[in-house]
Amino acid sequence: MFSITSESGRLRSAPLPRAALRSGGADDDDDDESVYSKNRPKAGRIQQKRSDTLNENLDNPIPQFSPKATLGTMREETGRVSEEAVRREARKIRPGKG
Repeated sequence: MFSITSESGRLRSAPLPRAALRSGGADDDDDDESVYSKNRPKAGRIQQKRSDTLNENLDNPIPQFSPKATLGTMREETGRVSEEAVRREARKIRPGKG
């Protein structure tokens, strides 16, 4: 906030303009870029777990595979990529387990 003088001569406070709130100062060249220009949030992006993730470390382990099996191994055996697709295919190829 800063103070300004109104037409009647009284001081009043007013919010700072957005440009003044930026940390870079007056010589900042990227004034038109958004706040997230360098580290954008990952909303809307499909996330894929790493292939070296162990089955026992999944939120809901896939019972058709060993707890020490990696997600990469499970993907190779099922031919699927997403965790849910691997889970569905594992039920088909190993119906007796889990």
